[in-house]
Amino acid sequence: MNTLTFSDAPTAAHLSKITPTDRRAHGKQLRGAVPRAAHDEWRARSDRADPISILRANRDEVPTVMRIVQEASKYADLRDHNLAVEIHNVRAEAEKRGSRR
Repeated sequence: MNTLTFSDAPTAAHLSKITPTDRRAHGKQLRGAVPRAAHDEWRARSDRADPISILRANRDEVPTVMRIVQEASKYADLRDHNLAVEIHNVRAEAEKRGSRR
């Protein structure tokens, strides 16, 4: 089986210059080089920590982290609203300045 590397991947500039038909043919060629059955062969590195054991070891911290995430998401809505209001105000000012000329 051929091993593909990042250098084998087409660049965005290259993709913009080829036709959709050629792009599909290239994808089909790559799928032939790496069959679907090979996708289940992924193995974690031997030095990779087990995510479940990390959660269990830090069990007392999980509720704190969850509260922080929940609080942050409350303020995200407020931030988005304030940004929308600010954009509206800037546009309104620009229109006023434009109509004065």
